[in-house]
Amino acid sequence: MLQYFTRRLTSASSRLLTSICFDEELRYKLADMNSFSIPHPYKIVKGGEDAFLLDEMANVLGVADGVGGWGEEGVDPALYSRGLMAACESEITKELDVIAMGLHKKRRINLLSCLRKAERIVRHIQGSCTVCLASLDCTRLTVVNLGDSQCVIVRPSTGKMEYCTEPQLIRPNCPYQSGRDSCTSAKDASVAHWQVEVGDVIAVMTDGITDNLFKETITSLLIDSVADNPQTSAERLVRAAEEAYRDAAPAPIPGGKVDDATAVVGVVRLIESQMALL
Repeated sequence: MLQYFTRRLTSASSRLLTSICFDEELRYKLADMNSFSIPHPYKIVKGGEDAFLLDEMANVLGVADGVGGWGEEGVDPALYSRGLMAACESEITKELDVIAMGLHKKRRINLLSCLRKAERIVRHIQGSCTVCLASLDCTRLTVVNLGDSQCVIVRPSTGKMEYCTEPQLIRPNCPYQSGRDSCTSAKDASVAHWQVEVGDVIAVMTDGITDNLFKETITSLLIDSVADNPQTSAERLVRAAEEAYRDAAPAPIPGGKVDDATAVVGVVRLIESQMALL
C-alpha cells in the first residue's frame, strides 16, 4: 500500500501557526490540502513506489519517487522513498517544536536542512528516490527539489503557471536522486523562494504526471478543480495523467510513459485570525 504521512490542522495548532508568523503583516496558510496517488499497473499489489508528505500544521507538501531500477537488483524501490518521507516528517516536526518553544532566533523551517538530516537517518536503507518539498512560511514559499519531481504555483487570478521547478538530470532518464549509493544527494538540491498570493494553488507531483501532461493542461486542471471543489485537485491531476498514458499512443509528450503518479495540492489562504482584522 502507498506510504503517506499526513498531519491535519487542529484549532490548537492553528493558534500555534499564527504565533509562528508574527513577523509578517499578512499571514498565509495552505488550505484544502489533498493528495492522491495511482500506482503503476504492475505495482498495484504493493501500492507503487511513490510516497508523499502532507503536513497542515507545518504547511509542508512533499513527494518522493522511488527509482524503479533498484527492482532489477532485488531491492524494493518503495522502501527508500517511504523511509525518506517519514524521516522528513520527523525532522520537520522537530523544527516546528523548536520554533514554537522559542528556543532560538530561528523562525522558519529550514526545509533543506530537514532533507539533509532525513538522508542521514535512512542511509541504512538501500535504494534511492527523487524528492520535492514545498513549505509555506507566511507569504513565502520555499521549494527544495532533487531530481525530476516538480512543484508548480498556479495563479487562478491570471490563469497562468507562475512557477515551475526545473528537472535536474545527470543524463536523459537519469535524474538527480537521494540515496546512499547515488552520486547526488540533498546537498545538490535546488532551493527556490517565491512570494505567493491568496488563491495561489501549490502542487507537488512525481514525473508520472509531468511526463504525461503538458504544463497548460496541469494549469487548467488545477484552476478548474479549485473553482469546483479544491479537495479534488490532486485526484483530477492523477486521473488525467492515468488517462493520458492509458489512451494515447504515442504518449502525448516526449518521455510520456506508464508510471506511478502522485500529487499533493494546497491553496494559499489567509489565516482566520488575520481575516478578522481585514
